[in-house]
Formats: sequence, structure tokens, C-alpha cells
Amino acid sequence: MNAAPMVAMHGVGWLSLALVLLWVLAALLIGRLQTDSRRRGCLALIVMGIPVLGLVTWIGGPLAGLLAMGLGAAMLNLMPLRRSHRRDTPLSATE
Repeated sequence: MNAAPMVAMHGVGWLSLALVLLWVLAALLIGRLQTDSRRRGCLALIVMGIPVLGLVTWIGGPLAGLLAMGLGAAMLNLMPLRRSHRRDTPLSATE
């Protein structure tokens, strides 16, 4: 008997991995949009991410679900909702 269980990704496992990668790609693309479009995009990412997170948790178990949720939270947290305010005045007083 083999002591270590063999882990194989079946069709649904590959589907969940592909959906996570598509979600990450969409998050990276939405982060490059204008501020108003980015807010709508963030809401769309949240709405799309909930079923993907459920599928990942169902297929991969609670640890995979927590890792996917952490990845999603990090992606949404790193995406700034406002652009930083640019200074119109020069940085040094000598210019």
C-alpha cells in the first residue's frame, strides 16, 4: 500500500485554477483603469470572486479557500481607489 495519497487535479480542479488566474488577470487590468471605472471594476471583481472562492474552497478544501481569499484581499487592497495628488509646485525652493 502506498502511504502517501496521490493528489490528482481532475477537470473541476483545473477549472477552479483557471478561474482564479482569470480573476487575478482581471484585477491587474482593472487596476490600470481610470478612478471611476476602477471603482465599478472592484465591485465587479468582488461579485465575480465570491463564486470562484466558493468553488476553490469546495474543490481544494478550507486551506486553499483561505489562501485564495488572502490573495483576493491582497489584490483588492493593493489596488488604490484614488490617484495620489500631484504637486504643482517644484520640490526645491531654488528652482
